[in-house]
Amino acid sequence: MGSESSILLAGGHPTVRADDFGCHFAWNALSHRNMAGINNPSWKLPQIAVCVVLLLLAAALFGSVRLEIAETGITWLLLLGSFSSTCYLLYAMRHLTVIEPDLINLPLELARDGPTYAKFLDYARELNRIRNIPDPIFRTNVNQRLSEIDSELTELGNGTLVFQNTESWRIAYEQLLRSKVVYLYRSVAWMRYGGYWHDEPGQKSLQLIYELVDSQQLSMERIVILSELLWPTNEQTPTAYIVDWIHDQRHHRIPTRLIRESSLENDQDLLIDFGIYGSHAMGRQYFDENSRTRRFELRFNFNSVAESERHWDRLFSYSVSLEQILQHPP
Repeated sequence: MGSESSILLAGGHPTVRADDFGCHFAWNALSHRNMAGINNPSWKLPQIAVCVVLLLLAAALFGSVRLEIAETGITWLLLLGSFSSTCYLLYAMRHLTVIEPDLINLPLELARDGPTYAKFLDYARELNRIRNIPDPIFRTNVNQRLSEIDSELTELGNGTLVFQNTESWRIAYEQLLRSKVVYLYRSVAWMRYGGYWHDEPGQKSLQLIYELVDSQQLSMERIVILSELLWPTNEQTPTAYIVDWIHDQRHHRIPTRLIRESSLENDQDLLIDFGIYGSHAMGRQYFDENSRTRRFELRFNFNSVAESERHWDRLFSYSVSLEQILQHPP
C-alpha cells in the first residue's frame, strides 16, 4: 500500500492509519463504527452491488449471459452502488454536524499551528493504541486518567496555567515580566506576617523587579494589604519592618499604597493576592494555613484581566500612601 496517505481495508470497513489522522479525520469520523444511529446494513449495499457486478462479468466471460445484458446490468449496479454510498456519506455528515458542527474542520484548523497540530497527532496515535487494548480493568483506569487530563486541558483551553510548585511558577512569572508585551505590572500583596518576601524565592523576585524597574524596562505599582500583626489597630503606622520595606520600594521608584486588612471587613472578596501584567495576563496566588504558596494561577484571557482591574480600582479607593498616614493619622 505504498504511501502513508493510503486508506487501508480491514474486514471490509474503511479505517485510517494513525499517521493519516489529520488528512482522513473526517472519513474516520464518518465511519459507521463511530456513528451512533446509523445502521450497519446501509453500508452493505455497495458491497453487494460489487459482488453482483463480479458475477455478471464472470457469467459474460463464460457465455452464460449475453455481453450486452451484462454491460447494462453492470452499469446500473455501479450507478446504484455509487448513489447509495453518496447518500450514506451525506446522511452521516448531516448526523455528525448535529453532534459537533466543527469536528470535520478541526484538523484543518489545527494544521495552521504546527506545534499544536503535532501534539494533536501524537494524542490521536496514543488514543488509537489505547483503543486496541480491550481489557476492562485497564480501560476503567484509563478512562479515569483521561478524565483528569480532560480537566487540565479544559483549564488550558480557558487560557489558565496552574502551578503547584513555587519554583515552576516563578519561572513563568519572570518570563512575563521580561517579555516585550508587559510594560506595567500592578501587584496586590496580602501580607499576613513579616517574612512575606524573606525567603530565597521572594528575594529573587524583588531583585528581578528592582532590576527591570531601574533599567526602565518595566513600570510597577503596588498595593499592600497588611494584617493586624503588621499594622496594629492602635498604631499610627505599620511596623518598622514594613516602613523600611516601603522606603526601599520608594528608592526604586515603585509607588506603594497600604490598606489595613480590617478595613476590608465588608469586602472580603478583595482579600486576595494577585498581579496584573499589562493587558496580557493576570496571576493569582493561593496560600496554605502557614502562608506558604500552595497554588499559583496565570490567566491569559481578557475577562480575567478586566476583572482584576476592577478589583484594583476598588482596592485603590481604600488605600493610602505612607505620606498620607504620617500627615493624617488614621
